[in-house]
Amino acid sequence: LMCIPLALLAAAESLLAAQALDRLVIGAKPHNSNLELFGQGAANLAVGMFGGSTVTGVIVRGTANVQSGGKSRIAAAFHGVALLLVIFYAANVLEQVPQSAL
Repeated sequence: LMCIPLALLAAAESLLAAQALDRLVIGAKPHNSNLELFGQGAANLAVGMFGGSTVTGVIVRGTANVQSGGKSRIAAAFHGVALLLVIFYAANVLEQVPQSAL
């Protein structure tokens, strides 16, 4: 029951971020809100099973992809793979970052 406010806040943030990114990309097909929320819910269920924290759509990552010339979902997937590689190969360096800074 306590997760409902967090879920609503995460959903609102993701939808606002998607709407802002729609405005940045001229001539692109607008996002599908239902698909956005379904994907976020599925990701949060999967992350919860492994003890992770909630997943939301983030305006910073989307804006960075748009400004660097990303035109498809491959840009976001590449960003995720890059983060995964950093986690695997720079774990010793990342351990030095305080959790409060993350």
